[in-house]
Amino acid sequence: MKKFMKLFSSKSSSKAKTTVSADDQYFDKPVRPGKKLGVYANHSTPDFRHAYKNSQQSHHYDAPPMPAFNRQRRLSSAARLPNEILAKIFSFVAPHVANESLYSDEEILHYVNGCVLCDTRDLAHLSLVCLKWSRVAQMLLYKNIQLERVHYCGREEQLDELRKRRSRVIYTDPDTIDTAAERMDLLIRTFRMNDELANYTFFIRLQYMTRESCKNVLTQLVNVPLSNLRWMDLPDGFYKDDPSCQALKAIMYQKCPDLRRMRWTEGSEGSFLSLNVDKPWVNLEFIELWKLNVEEDQIAGLLANLPRVHSVGIQELPWVTGRFLSGKRPLLPPLNTLSISKCDKITYQSIMDYLSIPAVQQKLEHLTLKEIDFPPHLIYQILQRLPHIRSLRIIAPVTRMFPTYEQPPHPPLQSDTLRELSYEIRPAQQSKTLASPATSYYEYLCGSLRLGGLPRLTTLHVRDETFGKMLRRFTETMQTHGRDFEILRHLEQLTIHAKAWNGLVWSTFKLNDQAAGEELDEFSALLAAAGGGGGPQSPRFLGLPNPADEKRLSWRERRESRKSRMDLWR
Repeated sequence: MKKFMKLFSSKSSSKAKTTVSADDQYFDKPVRPGKKLGVYANHSTPDFRHAYKNSQQSHHYDAPPMPAFNRQRRLSSAARLPNEILAKIFSFVAPHVANESLYSDEEILHYVNGCVLCDTRDLAHLSLVCLKWSRVAQMLLYKNIQLERVHYCGREEQLDELRKRRSRVIYTDPDTIDTAAERMDLLIRTFRMNDELANYTFFIRLQYMTRESCKNVLTQLVNVPLSNLRWMDLPDGFYKDDPSCQALKAIMYQKCPDLRRMRWTEGSEGSFLSLNVDKPWVNLEFIELWKLNVEEDQIAGLLANLPRVHSVGIQELPWVTGRFLSGKRPLLPPLNTLSISKCDKITYQSIMDYLSIPAVQQKLEHLTLKEIDFPPHLIYQILQRLPHIRSLRIIAPVTRMFPTYEQPPHPPLQSDTLRELSYEIRPAQQSKTLASPATSYYEYLCGSLRLGGLPRLTTLHVRDETFGKMLRRFTETMQTHGRDFEILRHLEQLTIHAKAWNGLVWSTFKLNDQAAGEELDEFSALLAAAGGGGGPQSPRFLGLPNPADEKRLSWRERRESRKSRMDLWR
């Protein structure tokens, strides 16, 4: 056998060397020792190369031509949308990201519905679709940040059960976990890992207990820095120069130069007067002065150094008199929004002098007068002097009936631009024997609505729980054709928020509702605010489970719907 192998190798070496193809390399693979290949055992494999090549050469197939196609990637119609349209669509998924107002979390209580945490989660899931969606969704996620402690939907019950199960293992009480602080720590870590996200942040909204208990965490959050921050819910000590908030205020002086709203309350006179020297926030647009012992000229000097201010709110300023508003050149410049509350030395005549200035008449759109020396039966004079007013809020206690005996009689309220009216007239003293004098003022308001003097009005706030019944009585005699029909159709679309003078919750209804004008107890009003009615809903009142909340649960949580304790409330 060895001689045969030597003879075969000598013959193969004597032949001329040929080029080795891919097929030759395949068939000439060396055989590992001890491996049997079929019936030939350890012998070399037979040469099937010529048979393989002849079989391939004998068949000549004409392959069909490849179809022509565009090698460019085809994007879906959703991916080709502009960023502005995508941002508008995403704002319907998470409505809170579209709120660019300079108001605190409590002030927008009646204007935000749903669960903020679930909406944020859904928006984060949209960012995983494609790169373009990710950029738009990421910008919206960090533009308006609203941190909540709990879910205001059925998911909170599921998460509470998970926390209890986890606590059995790691021996921690789930009630002691500060969820808001942990979320703020995660937000700080995200900003430090990606500085670009911090530049997207314009608004940060926090609940009252969160900002009061997490002052140190707030200091770390502001220190990131947030150079484009415009509004942030801050603790009350920040506005009154409390020593516990000095570090937070010093950092915001340096690293948040683009703030748009600030407030100074009792005890912060020193920091208020230092603004004329330091000027840390030159872009302020909305300032509030509460219970400050400062002179009128000092306030005027501050407003002169803030050219972008268009909204001013003053409350309980003992040193401010009517000279602040009256005169040929008043100390208060023309504004877009003005709020005067509990300033005893500001008189009715000084307010009318200020509203008579042509520049003020062309610019002022939002006015609030709360418990000042202004007769509420002369509101029609304000509407006559302000042709562009959009919202008016009057809060006044009264001691006498509406003066219908005066001659000439008072004309009805008329304004073609007013959209929101807060007509909160209440009795100065509650008496159980005498009729309330505020009722005559609401009858005057019903008469103005009956005559169609407020055609653009969409929202009305009153402090009389029987106002709906009163307005329905005024409209019973209206005709169903002509001008009366147009007025009646407008009144049926008017949203009315009613509350008693000592009530806690607003009840909301429309004129054509069956429950319009009925007196609601506090529990019924709470249920209406929780979603049972058409009231000013708020996530703070969504504590009672709702059958519609099951739609927000994931598939893993829907499997345990039979064991849910939500049925106990049905």
